[in-house]
Amino acid sequence: ISQIIAVALMLASLLRSGHLRSEDIRRIPLVGEIIPFLSAGIALTIRTLSILGTVAYATATASTLGTASLAAFEITRQMFVLHAMVLDSIAAAAQAMVSSFLAQGAMMQARVVANRSLQLGALFGAFIGISAVALGSSLPGLFTSDPEIRSLAVSCIRVASICTPLNGAVFAL
Repeated sequence: ISQIIAVALMLASLLRSGHLRSEDIRRIPLVGEIIPFLSAGIALTIRTLSILGTVAYATATASTLGTASLAAFEITRQMFVLHAMVLDSIAAAAQAMVSSFLAQGAMMQARVVANRSLQLGALFGAFIGISAVALGSSLPGLFTSDPEIRSLAVSCIRVASICTPLNGAVFAL
């Protein structure tokens, strides 16, 4: 529902500002107009499928270890999703700015924005990792009161936190 509302608000804003015309929405695009988007989207599709496949495999593996392990894994996965959402905001802003600079032929500014985004992603990733370790023993309590699950989740969160600076850089890229 939130996605539908967001798209409706965005379309209304674009139509109201004149950046989008209603006849552009009704017109069916030609195949030649779609191909550049499809070819650009292949890398993103592969990335997304890789992430989903890895998470599915990890979930399947955790499920073979018992319900407590699966519950701890799910708590850790939720923390990772939160981490990804926060860092994806940096990536979205960077993509828009880099694209704008590239369209203007301003390669140096595009490179500066990309490099700064990489630095910010790693920095925010490190901050999230340090915060997760500092709060690690209390975070699982938001999800469960079971001591076994909490103990396993604390261990998982600590291990996952080691990767957050790298994850932040990767998300920014």
